[in-house]
Amino acid sequence: MTIKTTGVQDLHARLVALQGMRKTLMGTLGTAAVREQKLLVPRKTGNLGRSIHLGAVTEHTADTIASASYAADVEFGTRPHVIVPRKGKALRWPASGSKTTLSGRLASGGGSYAFAKKVNHPGTRPHPYMVPGAARAMQRAKVKDVVITTWNNAA
Repeated sequence: MTIKTTGVQDLHARLVALQGMRKTLMGTLGTAAVREQKLLVPRKTGNLGRSIHLGAVTEHTADTIASASYAADVEFGTRPHVIVPRKGKALRWPASGSKTTLSGRLASGGGSYAFAKKVNHPGTRPHPYMVPGAARAMQRAKVKDVVITTWNNAA
């Protein structure tokens, strides 16, 4: 009895093609995740969105990074906390009803400032954008289709 195996070379070529595409696929997924995260990030000045970028890419992972100092506070929210002055004796902010510029300065003819030695901040609600953005990228990426196309084209 003789057993003849056919297609071993085609199978090997397909497996090698899949092996070689892993890092490229992870880079593509990482780039798609950055795009989705930038679409979901809350905007006031745009700084947080500009800080989102692709980090290290390996065959198994792609890191997306939001490098703004307050990125985690926006993603996860903050607990109630006390704000005290670092350098001066009091905190200062535009009083309610005062007209301000985006940077917080009083606009011309704007009003007055309020002062306090400490402020009890109530905390902020979370506004997730990193994890949902990565999840949305995975849903839209259609990884299955890429793998099938690579598999079919390799033989």
